[in-house]
Amino acid sequence: MFIRFLLSDDGQSLNIIHMNENHSNHIISEEVFMHHPDQRRLDPAQMKHAETLMSVQANSKLVQHHLQSTSGKVVLLKDVANIANKLKKHTMPNNLTEVLKQLQRYGDCVVKVLADDEKMSSVVFFYQDKYMQCSNCRGVWGVEPPTSSC
Repeated sequence: MFIRFLLSDDGQSLNIIHMNENHSNHIISEEVFMHHPDQRRLDPAQMKHAETLMSVQANSKLVQHHLQSTSGKVVLLKDVANIANKLKKHTMPNNLTEVLKQLQRYGDCVVKVLADDEKMSSVVFFYQDKYMQCSNCRGVWGVEPPTSSC
């Protein structure tokens, strides 16, 4: 499709001199239109419902079918996978503090964490249990380490 314009004699408007409405390089149909991303986009309530379904590990194909039947929109399996990946990213918090609490419950280990900032973009984690701390317990595979010094 293309339209050719020409400036009018007074210079105040554009006049159409030639127009071609023929789309020869692609198919025009309602089905193709419904597959466009803007047409497939779910509204916030439907997206929340889809996230709930994916959070309980529902079958992706069944979620796709359910969303298509309730919303009346085309939903691709890739759309469902994208919802699941987005949900996975948001529900995977940094559990370093929880790990530290669990490790500190054991009284015979040393745990040190070195972080460069509050976001912990670069973290060094150091852990030694009682066996690792013992310098005499560097046994060889198959040989029992001495238990008297540990």
